[in-house]
Amino acid sequence: MLLERTTIAAGVLVLTGGLVACGGGGGSSAAAGADAPQNASQDAFCQAIQALTLKSTPREIADQLTKVGTPSDIDASARRGFEVFLGKMRELPDNTSAQDLTKMQTDLSSQDQTDVVAFLTYTQQECNGLPTPPS
Repeated sequence: MLLERTTIAAGVLVLTGGLVACGGGGGSSAAAGADAPQNASQDAFCQAIQALTLKSTPREIADQLTKVGTPSDIDASARRGFEVFLGKMRELPDNTSAQDLTKMQTDLSSQDQTDVVAFLTYTQQECNGLPTPPS
């Protein structure tokens, strides 16, 4: 469980270019990204991930990833993790705090945590690693 939470925290921080996330209630947010395409090319998907910056707001991140979607070869758990991640990004204000990250992690159900880790793992494998925030 600790490894899963650490992976989620690291993935959220990296995917959002150093932003931190807070969550809403304990329920799933999968429906928020369900409308994203499921036939993106691997190049388009990875370019969208790599294009995330420190200046990207959570809403911009959600919009950008929703627009490109995921490749068709993503497994069901990773796709659901993508949808959960987008849902959480849409719930965030532009000015989040580090303490909010802990809240987001505890607000995710066990299944959502598993799915987000699957999405982050898929992204890391398919895109030759996750983007790293500038130092």
